[in-house]
Amino acid sequence: MKNKKGLIIIMFSFTMITCACSPVTINKTMVPSGPFVLNESTAKYQNMRFYNNITNMFYSLSNDNDNLYLSIKINDEKMQAKIMAAGMEIWIDTTANSTKQTGILFPLANYNKMYLYKTSYIINNESLIQDLKVMKQNFLFEQPFMLLIGFMNTTNGLCSLEDNSGIKVKITWNNTNSMIYEAVIPFNTCYKETDIDGLKTITLTININALTMPQKSQSGRCSKGMPDITPSEFCRMENMCTMFENNIFIEKFRLEVKE
Repeated sequence: MKNKKGLIIIMFSFTMITCACSPVTINKTMVPSGPFVLNESTAKYQNMRFYNNITNMFYSLSNDNDNLYLSIKINDEKMQAKIMAAGMEIWIDTTANSTKQTGILFPLANYNKMYLYKTSYIINNESLIQDLKVMKQNFLFEQPFMLLIGFMNTTNGLCSLEDNSGIKVKITWNNTNSMIYEAVIPFNTCYKETDIDGLKTITLTININALTMPQKSQSGRCSKGMPDITPSEFCRMENMCTMFENNIFIEKFRLEVKE
């Protein structure tokens, strides 16, 4: 009996040691082959390195000794509409805590567009494509600001899409109607030192905000001009429940440095 107990203890200890030593999956960034220019060419988006099935995003993260470069491609037009309406957040954490340390909020929530999307989708699904074209055309003029949180060597808060510190974001559409999101983040805005040694890791968090579920007023009709249906009925239409959920994913990366 004592031998069995001793064997159990040994096996349990080995299991604990094995679990404690199991490595956490950490992706590697890439070093750009040349200068990274926002929307210089759509060719660089044909082979995104990573895909996330929660958000239906293809994305890639690269860096040189000075900047971090994020590229995202969204093919799904429902997700594009959600991003335009409810907004998206990009968070970079340079510590080991996987917290939302420094963030770029862009685009910001635009509830006029959210209403347009909801009504067009319910009343006539065939009009969705045309409505999205109008939304895309207007979007580029109606989102001239990003919101910076927690960065160093810059002024946090609302600012233009090309900050004086070198932080830049941009959204466009390519010839296949994929949404292209790009961001340039200088290391001196999120690290106390600018000497990146290639061994440091960062945590990337991408959060697509949830739309607000339409609610009926005291008169029994949905607010903001929504058709006279209940929220549950709205949710059942064409898998619309996913539009009212936060879509978030978190990945760790090890920075690569050009020799």
